[in-house]
Amino acid sequence: MMHHINSSKRFVKQIAPTLAALCVMLVIVAWTAHTVAAAGNQTSNQTQYPTSYPADYQTSASGKTDFGGTVSLVNPLKSDSLEQFLLDLIQILIIFAVPIIILMIIYSGFLYVMARGSEEQVTKATRSFTYAVVGGLLILGAEIILKIIQGTVNQLTNSTL
Repeated sequence: MMHHINSSKRFVKQIAPTLAALCVMLVIVAWTAHTVAAAGNQTSNQTQYPTSYPADYQTSASGKTDFGGTVSLVNPLKSDSLEQFLLDLIQILIIFAVPIIILMIIYSGFLYVMARGSEEQVTKATRSFTYAVVGGLLILGAEIILKIIQGTVNQLTNSTL
């Protein structure tokens, strides 16, 4: 009976990295599918450039072409203010952080199961779970924290004017 338990422990230790890798790959595939589906539902607001020269273009003596128009730069960030940029940055951070938070909570549960009553291992699992939850709350609460800071700054700037 003891030999069977030891072989089960070895099997779990051998297969755990593979299961973890499969979970990570599943999360990445699900996130990618969600992102692609969301991108397909959005309308493109990018500038369409002509594929041929306009009828009124002119070539100077030096060989340079003048199209008779103006050139404009497109803002790739799509943010008009620092406030909007920070909100966009936090939303991107949340997209990447949520799967990591979930994996850390699952890993903590795995540590609890593997502790089998060992006080040292239970303490390690509890610490891991606590860090995962606190980190998750900070990341998910980042948008609220940003809005509180923005409200404070707006009050301070309005009161000094």
